[in-house]
Amino acid sequence: MARKMSPTLIAVIVVTAVAAAGGCCLIAPGIAAVVMAPKFEQVKADTTRTIIATTMDMLKLYRLKKGVWPDLQLGLRALVDAKICDQSPKDAWGNDLVYALDERGPYVISFGKDGLPGGQAADADITSRDEAQGQ
Repeated sequence: MARKMSPTLIAVIVVTAVAAAGGCCLIAPGIAAVVMAPKFEQVKADTTRTIIATTMDMLKLYRLKKGVWPDLQLGLRALVDAKICDQSPKDAWGNDLVYALDERGPYVISFGKDGLPGGQAADADITSRDEAQGQ
């Protein structure tokens, strides 16, 4: 008769495997969350950069269709109204992206994890202009 592994043992095996894949070997599952959190936040920041780049592509498509950039009052909602996307883009933390337009053209901002302007680490702002400058 085959023995069943307990759910706790399975959880420890899974956490250890995930931690090992992240470049560290851990014994206690609680430590995995502490060690993996910075990597998780970096993945969210990288995902947000990709979302911002995609949003900029959608804005270019909007301009091709309409001949102008969306106005500030309509913002990224214009992409939904023009049927370019189903909903206003959000960053990887679930915060709405911010649309801005100046003499250089449009740009998109994520206010980071906390959703507030400024901040450091995971709370730092990410903009399409940062990406265009290779930062």
